[in-house]
Amino acid sequence: MLDSSSSDVARERSARERGLEDALRRAFGGVEPLRLEEALFEAILAGWGRQQTSRQLSAATKRSRDGLVRRFHAHAGMWPWEWRAEHIEEWIADLAAPPRRLAVSTLRAYQVTVRLFVEYLLDRRYPWALICEQRLGHAPRRIVDERNLIRHGSDYDLSSAARGDLGHG
Repeated sequence: MLDSSSSDVARERSARERGLEDALRRAFGGVEPLRLEEALFEAILAGWGRQQTSRQLSAATKRSRDGLVRRFHAHAGMWPWEWRAEHIEEWIADLAAPPRRLAVSTLRAYQVTVRLFVEYLLDRRYPWALICEQRLGHAPRRIVDERNLIRHGSDYDLSSAARGDLGHG
């Protein structure tokens, strides 16, 4: 006979398994793909695209964001559920360094796009985080927040040239 704590653990495990199976069914129609990581990444991007469509964002905006997330994925060499803050920080630092030296506003826009994607990934209204945690063993996490987000242009001190200050008295 099982004691109440063993019974509670069994019920909790059963509920988690049902939750995972429901999440997989919602994501893939009940058939788990052979290459789950790749299929999951594509499904997350497709879902994010649908969410952006429902918000009436332009096709150009959606394409740009999708491409940017794919570029970051390629740079990090890891799946989104494996990303850490140091990955985005390294990428932004690389893009800010010569010879590229992307504009600060561009770098911030890149950070915001990745942050929006990760927020979608973490949103419990969708099955993604549950699948990542329970099937892949990786809990996705926020990688861009106020501690590593480039401050908005009005928040940081622009250079004299950017302000138009040419040294006139």
